[in-house]
Amino acid sequence: MDMRGRHYNWPKIFWSWHEPLLKSPGNLRFWPKCLNRADGKNSLEAKQIVGSIDDLASGNPNLSHYGLNVVGDIRKASIVNDDLLNWKQVAYTDDVYNWTEERINAFRRAVDKRRNHIYNGFFETLGFEKWL
Repeated sequence: MDMRGRHYNWPKIFWSWHEPLLKSPGNLRFWPKCLNRADGKNSLEAKQIVGSIDDLASGNPNLSHYGLNVVGDIRKASIVNDDLLNWKQVAYTDDVYNWTEERINAFRRAVDKRRNHIYNGFFETLGFEKWL
């Protein structure tokens, strides 16, 4: 049972990946608190991480305050590259708390790819290739 009193039937694989996923830099999303609190329980589609990059960002009037006007802006700010296959497999609109083994594996792959994307960005932006 979680802190909200909900019971879960987590697949065994969840416990194998629980700690590494929670602590991975790829699981972090540096996001303004007013936006994070507004969409914390929403699906990825409602958070507008998946969808056409040109679709208008909606659902929270504060998005435009941060220059997040279309889905592509939100995706870029969330450090989600254009490889959306795993993120789409993670998106489950019927019940955001229903984590199947397939969904957990897709989330692990998405988090790993985002972590690699973050580190590659640091490597290239800071010019570390000159040190090799």
